[in-house]
Amino acid sequence: MPSSRLIYIGSTAERVTRTLTPRAATRTDKLNVKTGVLVPGGGFTGGILIAPMLARDKMLKHWLSQGNNISQLGMPLHRDLPVYRRGDHFLMDFGGATLSTHSDGSGGVDTSLTRRVRVTFQGFGLDTKQENNGDEIYGVLTTVLGNLGHTKQTDLSQATLAAKDDDGKKRNRISQQSILLHEGAPMDLNVNVAFVEYDHGDRNKVRTAIKTALSDLVAEASNLASAAAGAPTKAAQNKFDAQSLASSNLYKWALTGASALITEIFGLGDDPYNPGAFTISAAEMSRIPPVQNYRCGDDPRTIQYTHRISVSGTDDGGDTGWITALFLVTAA
Repeated sequence: MPSSRLIYIGSTAERVTRTLTPRAATRTDKLNVKTGVLVPGGGFTGGILIAPMLARDKMLKHWLSQGNNISQLGMPLHRDLPVYRRGDHFLMDFGGATLSTHSDGSGGVDTSLTRRVRVTFQGFGLDTKQENNGDEIYGVLTTVLGNLGHTKQTDLSQATLAAKDDDGKKRNRISQQSILLHEGAPMDLNVNVAFVEYDHGDRNKVRTAIKTALSDLVAEASNLASAAAGAPTKAAQNKFDAQSLASSNLYKWALTGASALITEIFGLGDDPYNPGAFTISAAEMSRIPPVQNYRCGDDPRTIQYTHRISVSGTDDGGDTGWITALFLVTAA
């Protein structure tokens, strides 16, 4: 005869009633990792069941040993770190894989890779120019992956855009590039773009100023990430918090804290655009958004993209320009 038992599902400990039968070995029952409440039976035929919290710690230790968020496994999908049971195994989902371990505590941890993505910087377009005959644009692209376990800063070579052709038209409005930013499991990718219109300054000094400002910015979240030690659960949750702080800091700085850098670049002789920041989330990467085509002015070329950000800049003569930076997420 079927038996009704009370179990707990998810981190909210919502109490529900399910009817279980002795032949339910193939069903999936989510278990509360905080209370360790476990449903006996359900088709399990041997050994002593371990609490799901122990299975979770076992899988998280494996995740940490593999390089955690910057490994091919990616981040756990949820901060409350749920596990679930399928047959005689406990499972845990990550951005790029599912981990499993036997519910009687025997054996190790098995990995099943589920998804890999590639993120590239595709280039940028000069939507609105500052100068009458060509803007010389360069800059720095900063990306912060996951919980700041990996920060990359890339120099963007100078490109002269919107210069007049022989017939007087300004067809060259796009700088096509292909810079790999991430390849692996889906995980949050925080992006900061800092473009500069060359006037008469020292480009190397300007790039150094941008990199220094961004490096100082990410230090706070980096310190939080490095503190992710101790119990596996706490370590994983610290990494979630660091990831959230990374995104928040970039947004706040781009909106309210970039004025000091802008003033410094003017003092170095060039005309800065307002830095722009956004996040390509792990969830967006997993879905792989539809590809679109970007065009600009009379330029016959196009750039394929899934994500874009537009920034403006006003030079010391009062002329305002707009630039659109373009990014592409594809399956790897």
